Amino acid sequence: MIVAMREFDTTKLPASMLSDFIRLRSHVYAINQRISDIFESEEHGSESERSERKKTRYERLRSSVRVRAEAVILFDRLQQRISNEFGGEAMTITTGQFLTDYSVLLADS
Repeated sequence: MIVAMREFDTTKLPASMLSDFIRLRSHVYAINQRISDIFESEEHGSESERSERKKTRYERLRSSVRVRAEAVILFDRLQQRISNEFGGEAMTITTGQFLTDYSVLLADS
């Protein structure tokens, strides 16, 4: 998804959708960067430091899940605008079971 959003030619978007697309792309980049930072931090330092970071992984991923929720809202908004202006059917966002379970876990806490 990162590559697709990076390579997408924004000049082909109507001006009315550009702002939402840029915000969505920023959210996707932020999520990817945060996840990369978390996992990379678990590869450095002493064994005890790495172990401690792994124990707090879920808590540290919490911000990424919040940003993902905002990205889903932006994506839905874009799809609705596209559907209204150009026709077509909105697609359902699907995720892997791990992300779904994790999102539910965070929502319950």
